Amino acid sequence: MEVQLTSDEAVAGASWVKRFLKSEMALKGLSYAGLALKLAEIGVVDDEHNLRNKINRGTFSAYFLLQCMNAMGESTIRVPSWEKFLLDFERKPRGKS
Repeated sequence: MEVQLTSDEAVAGASWVKRFLKSEMALKGLSYAGLALKLAEIGVVDDEHNLRNKINRGTFSAYFLLQCMNAMGESTIRVPSWEKFLLDFERKPRGKS
């Protein structure tokens, strides 16, 4: 079944992924510079400034998210059910991320 996202839902999804990655970095005690070093260890070259911009935009690829999680030593990504995501989206005030 294909799900069609509204533009608001797509923005909310990007915001969720951005918060998810930032929270994983925080749990590992990693700064953007630290993440850049971890990524370099697995052959992904990016600098602190580019990582900060890419992550703060929240519009990075799933492949980039997997690279980051792998670099941080994580092999599992827990995602909310679609119903929970939509409920959280509906409760969230518009214009805030």
